[in-house]
Amino acid sequence: MAGSLMIEAPASRNWPRMSETMIREGRHFPIMDGQKIFKTAVRRLPEVVHRTLAAAGLKSEDIDLYIPHQANLRINQAFQRAMGLPEDKVFHNVQKFGNTTAASIPIALDEALERGIIGPGSTVMFIALGAGLTWGAVIFRFGSHSL
Repeated sequence: MAGSLMIEAPASRNWPRMSETMIREGRHFPIMDGQKIFKTAVRRLPEVVHRTLAAAGLKSEDIDLYIPHQANLRINQAFQRAMGLPEDKVFHNVQKFGNTTAASIPIALDEALERGIIGPGSTVMFIALGAGLTWGAVIFRFGSHSL
């Protein structure tokens, strides 16, 4: 990834100050290489899932529900296919709420709980991809008490 930018932010500390000419030319808007981000996400998300499962001594089938960051339905569906996961194992609600940025996983968790998809005893993996193209995952096993 080094050597190429997937997202450029004009008027940031690495860019010159905005001028009236730059604004007239539309050069003040962030620029994103969506295709590069898509390909990177689809490659990195399975990698982080496999590393997290290995670190926990678990297998993919030990996870009751995968809740990825809800940035883009196509990315999440491509991740699901790459992992060979059935539809009912990966939670999607980006089509309902849009990309709610840092709130997407907590919102998805709340909806999965409300709908009874997960509950006491469930093992859930939360998978994040975010600003700066950072990524990570965590496995959480719900206790037997009421949620």
